[in-house]
Amino acid sequence: MKKSVCLLALFLTVFFPLFCSGKGFVICIDSVSYRQAETEVKAYAKAIGQVQGMKVYTLIDKWNVPDSIRKNLYKMYRHGKISGVVFIGDIPIPMICDGQHLTSAFKMDQRQPRQESSVPSDRFYDDFGLKFNYLDHDAGTPLYYYSLRGDSEQQIHCNLFSGRIRPTDAGGVSRYEKLRRYLRKVVEEKRSGNYLDRVLFFRGKGCLSDSRVAVMDEKLAYYEHFPWLKSVPGESISYLDCSRDPYIKIRLMNELQRPDLDLAVLHHHGDYNIQYLNDPCKGAPEKEDSAMRDLHLSDFATYHFKPNCRVIILDACFNCAFQKENCIANAYIFSEGHTVACMGGTVNMIQDKRYDRLIGLLGLGFTIGEINKYQGTLESHIIGDPTFTFKMKKGVRIHHCADWLAYQMIHQDEKGKLSPARLLKDIQTSPYREVRLQALEQLAIYHRGKDLVKGITCACHDQNEMIQRFAVKYIRQCGDSILAVPLMNLLISSHTSLRVLFDAEETIKVFPKDVLVNALSRIYPDYLLVDSDSVRNELFSYIQKYANYWDPQIDKLLNDSLSDGQFRFYASCMRLYCPHSRIPDMMKYVENNHHKENRRQMIMEAMGWYTRSYNTPYIASVALQMSRDHSLGEALRNEALKTYNRVRPLPFN
Repeated sequence: MKKSVCLLALFLTVFFPLFCSGKGFVICIDSVSYRQAETEVKAYAKAIGQVQGMKVYTLIDKWNVPDSIRKNLYKMYRHGKISGVVFIGDIPIPMICDGQHLTSAFKMDQRQPRQESSVPSDRFYDDFGLKFNYLDHDAGTPLYYYSLRGDSEQQIHCNLFSGRIRPTDAGGVSRYEKLRRYLRKVVEEKRSGNYLDRVLFFRGKGCLSDSRVAVMDEKLAYYEHFPWLKSVPGESISYLDCSRDPYIKIRLMNELQRPDLDLAVLHHHGDYNIQYLNDPCKGAPEKEDSAMRDLHLSDFATYHFKPNCRVIILDACFNCAFQKENCIANAYIFSEGHTVACMGGTVNMIQDKRYDRLIGLLGLGFTIGEINKYQGTLESHIIGDPTFTFKMKKGVRIHHCADWLAYQMIHQDEKGKLSPARLLKDIQTSPYREVRLQALEQLAIYHRGKDLVKGITCACHDQNEMIQRFAVKYIRQCGDSILAVPLMNLLISSHTSLRVLFDAEETIKVFPKDVLVNALSRIYPDYLLVDSDSVRNELFSYIQKYANYWDPQIDKLLNDSLSDGQFRFYASCMRLYCPHSRIPDMMKYVENNHHKENRRQMIMEAMGWYTRSYNTPYIASVALQMSRDHSLGEALRNEALKTYNRVRPLPFN
């Protein structure tokens, strides 16, 4: 503990000031927006300089081409001038193709209309390790299309933090009037000196797998993120659940209008114009029921809704789709309330993800943009001011945060320095959920083989439900037969949460039957169950039904009896559903089927999703060899190079 205190002291006195104020910040704005809101832009820049100590540069977009903006940002970054950027007004929007593996859940067929099948992403501007080929531009729109190249980095490691402030004329109010009002609001909030001491979290229909254990652990996690909340008078953390009312919308809107609310985390499903909150109400007229059970863009005007919560995390699909003329996140920040920033996704996002990564840093003076910088997905964005943060309370006891602060600084910026032994020790012994979860994630990124298997096995027994769920996810992604034992333990246990149990049942599908049967037979005698025979028979029956589940589809792929459309569908399914034991068969198809190059390319792309498989070294070896084989077509070689760069081990030293 003494070592952690010293580490934090060093971090706060040396690295923290450098990280927060040692570099500059760019306001990238189009020329018309700048002329229309010059006074407010200058006041915004002045507030950033005075409150956060950052030198502010104004970059007026005179090119209206993403490549030119990126080139200028990179030049400033390379010379050590900047650490962040905000895109204000009509700045070109990069639409990314061939990079779905960099998203959390987006899997749309790219033969569909490109406005829908591409990912709007400012990673084009803030991650200089990514490389793109220009494709096209939709005339009369800000949308520019790019393809992720095979020789690009295949993971997200943002160099800058960023945010989008894109008002439009939606709703009958001028975009420039919206911009002026918003910037005035941001300046006022920046100078308010507000502490983060009121948090709300909400669960909508179908989220967190309806797990009560997940909700309990989430509240405990907030106390770990913000330990000073334990001593704040009154209700520092409040919770709202969709099951409380058949129509929870009004109650949620009332909560978000609270003048004292600082941070809200909203778990629900969504679209660019809707927050889905409740299940349909039986017996109610469909039109009226739909209007009342969900929060729509039109509700901001209908109810004169003025959200005051300063920062809102929208754990939902599409709510931050800033490429649209309007979206839910825009409605929040351009409202007359005090909301200044939303964090969420431009496309669909995986549910029950790690939504709270590093969120505790908001209470230590870090900006919301810096929090988003480490989310590691193509779709995650800040809508609003990325430099917004809360004032740090004096005398707050934060020594327990030392390890996970250091983790992120070391791992993200220096690409891995902690040994697997150190990471395993923290997974096994740290009393802090954030340290254990961060260590597990870093082990899965930088290390494979026996070290990862040990870490996963330990995490399966963790006291925190989210860590258990990540462990099951890594079992599914690794597939090592040793992991069948902790998987079966979770399935047998009577106290495994519903969310973890669902994932464990799905994970059975990636293992061979004999491996699972042997694991169950090995550990089952150790359990004392009053209904032992029925539980055992049920598990054996489940294994017989679902183990080797995807083998028939793989066999269809490999015998070349499918039409082109059927083959494309099955090949895309193999991104997520190929049992690890069948990966060698898939790679042999890619190596040997010389007359079906387009099909070889599809399978090669699917194999690039298996970044943690015990068969990853084999995938990497074949992919590298094929990427250098100039007898193959350019498209296949590019896909092979992309797969190699996706599955090869990340550098540890």
